[in-house]
Amino acid sequence: MLDNFAVPTSTAGGLRRAMIFGAGALVLVTIVLGGIWFAIAGRSGLWGVLIGSGIGGAFILTTLLLTLVTINSTPEITAAVNLGGWLLKVVVLMVVIYFIRDLDFYHRGALMTTIVGVLVCVLGAETLAIVKSKTPYIGN
Repeated sequence: MLDNFAVPTSTAGGLRRAMIFGAGALVLVTIVLGGIWFAIAGRSGLWGVLIGSGIGGAFILTTLLLTLVTINSTPEITAAVNLGGWLLKVVVLMVVIYFIRDLDFYHRGALMTTIVGVLVCVLGAETLAIVKSKTPYIGN
């Protein structure tokens, strides 16, 4: 039914805008939480924020990047690439957590609150960008 379905290139504009909004939110959350956690826990808090921002930002923005790369492919290819990317991100996350679990140069509370804060704020910014974008609709 949708074998030759291709997303119009105008849709890419909304996704690019979402990438910009998401990256901006990532920077903003990193700066705000970096200041807060530096005041609370010093350098270990700042390291926790930086690691958490890297993990959370990479997790969310990679999905959007993969969608942009496969935007003119079939929906099946886009879904397969995103699923494969998600599985790869989970494996990388497990490896990173495994290697930093016994280290004490970062604050664990800063790491967790930053990951959650980044995920919520970046996803919210991306959603806002997509909802506010103007995409032409042509009915049957």
